[in-house]
Amino acid sequence: MGTTSHQALPNLLILMSDQHSCRFLGCEDGSEINTPHLDALAANGVRLQNCYCGSPLCVPSRISWLTARACHKTGVWNNDHSLSSTVPTFAHGLGRAGYRTVLAGRMHFVGGDQYHGFQERTVGDVSSQHLGVNQSLERFRGYFYPTEAVPNAGPGRSNFLEYDRAVAADACRIIAEHEAAVAAGRESRPLAIVVSFMCPHDPYRVTAEYFQRHEGKIGLPVHASASNPDLHPYLSAWRELWEYGTFSTETTLRARAAYAGVVNFVDDLCGQVLDRWRDSTLADDNIIAYLSDHGELAGAHGLWAKTTYYEDSVRVPLIWHAPGRLPAGSVVSAPSSLLDFGPTLLDLVGAPPLPDTTGISLKAQLTGSAPMDTERPVFSELALPKNKKKFEPFPVSRMVRRGPWKLNHYEGMPPELYNLDEDPDELNDRAADPANAALIDDLEQALTSDGWSARQVEAEIERRKPDIQYLFDWAVETGTTDPIQWGPAGPH
Repeated sequence: MGTTSHQALPNLLILMSDQHSCRFLGCEDGSEINTPHLDALAANGVRLQNCYCGSPLCVPSRISWLTARACHKTGVWNNDHSLSSTVPTFAHGLGRAGYRTVLAGRMHFVGGDQYHGFQERTVGDVSSQHLGVNQSLERFRGYFYPTEAVPNAGPGRSNFLEYDRAVAADACRIIAEHEAAVAAGRESRPLAIVVSFMCPHDPYRVTAEYFQRHEGKIGLPVHASASNPDLHPYLSAWRELWEYGTFSTETTLRARAAYAGVVNFVDDLCGQVLDRWRDSTLADDNIIAYLSDHGELAGAHGLWAKTTYYEDSVRVPLIWHAPGRLPAGSVVSAPSSLLDFGPTLLDLVGAPPLPDTTGISLKAQLTGSAPMDTERPVFSELALPKNKKKFEPFPVSRMVRRGPWKLNHYEGMPPELYNLDEDPDELNDRAADPANAALIDDLEQALTSDGWSARQVEAEIERRKPDIQYLFDWAVETGTTDPIQWGPAGPH
């Protein structure tokens, strides 16, 4: 039994997307698109304008969000790593408080544990749960590398669109059935449901209706050049690896318009779920949130997808809507972390706090009873495996944002330094300016203030390589099936 009275607990609806750029949100300053459902949610809630994901990559970001722990504390730095089932998540905390916890849709868990604290899971996932899945199966599920996704962007169909429609429909079913069960006395627990979509993740394809909304109307980012000689060596290598320099202006504009269309598709699905939720008695006392696991570069700096610390990739939308608990229509500009989500949610509902967290509860700050700490450092980190295409290792890296300053550390390479108040598009790397030497030293110290060490990360990843390869080979040789998989997949 939970430690909190069920009657005192609000129902929870958490909407999540994959790869939603903060710059493609209607209520964001300078946005070229409208997202009416999410904009309305923000207008009646609290929007954290400068929220950063724990890692600009799917699996480590989602794991750090669920656990409120930095990647170096979970041991999950890339999509080959899995979370130990002994590490608690905020889903465990909600269950302890008395919630019925349901995951509808995507979460990209790696390994046999596809729940990690959720009591129920519906729809399944589109990504493989076991390492070693063959590329043809990945394609069947809908994945395409950016090298192919960008040139082939535009109107059309993808499995991800069909998957997300199934997620929205199932979420609406769960809401209706839970409401009926409560009314009939068959269910006394409040509902906590995470509705998690695959879009707007590439392949940047959407039905003609959505594409035509933006065709010819979405411009280039101010930092679109794919031939910038001043690009950091890490990013230049990444750009070369995926051949981004081969994309024409026309191709870039078409892919950006398609991406905007997929964002609108997700916004409409959120609206569908929100309408069903608000038509139910579950909305009588509720908390709603919207977030994404990381951003999308969408051609910014001549790059696509994620895995960089540019704002387009690492800053994410986060909206809270909690009538009677949080003020309506406020925007928080102080830097925050996606790792703060779980501690804040558990604090808002009075659930047992998670142990050993990197993130903190922002309840007092969001309610206005305490000021935001504008100088609090927030982090993001990444350690990619040796690349499977060219077998080139990329350095362990970490970002710190403190006040207006952002430092990007690449082990064995020069850092990057940006003042986001003066240079929000990150066009002027100030790391080479001698006047900033003391600031860089200070921020480098902040990078390790919570125990992060590039050498320890490198050593731990190297130590685990044989285990990962063994499991990879096992999956290939046995043809094992994923435990939670959506299907059958629809046509491409």
